[in-house]
Amino acid sequence: SGADSWEKLSSLSTVASHTLTYNPDTKSLVLIGGYSSKSGYNLDVLEYDLLEKRWQKMATDGFSPRGIHGHSTVYNQKTRSFYVFGGMVFNVNASSISNKLWTLHSPSKTWSLIPFDPQHSKALYHLENKLLGRFLHTAVTTKEHMVILGGDSNHPGPSTILLFSFSC
Repeated sequence: SGADSWEKLSSLSTVASHTLTYNPDTKSLVLIGGYSSKSGYNLDVLEYDLLEKRWQKMATDGFSPRGIHGHSTVYNQKTRSFYVFGGMVFNVNASSISNKLWTLHSPSKTWSLIPFDPQHSKALYHLENKLLGRFLHTAVTTKEHMVILGGDSNHPGPSTILLFSFSC
């Protein structure tokens, strides 16, 4: 097959509203979250090895986002971590819009939660310096920042562009 053609990968459970993020350090795609009408929430982190052409479940440690979908994920090479923001998160018989930022450190496969610090945030004054949850948004990365755009926050008016500095 040519470099610009589609290739069918091995079968995988059908999920929607997940993220699939490229990790250039491991030459793999990492699937986080999602929902299936057949099997419910995807609680596993799955990794597709682009060289071996196979899926495998990633064994992770730490506090992970459980039952997450509609979130965004970016990878930062400097920190060697995935950053997962927002989405709908399942909590004890109900889902809620999340304002949390999780990291998954690739080498150690460890989840962490980055707390929002109103003392060090800027330009959220019109929101009373609160970080609103958001879902069905997108995120892009630069060398220094995760930029979060669009989505729904259940807050009237246009959504605020959020910027997270990896150096924090």
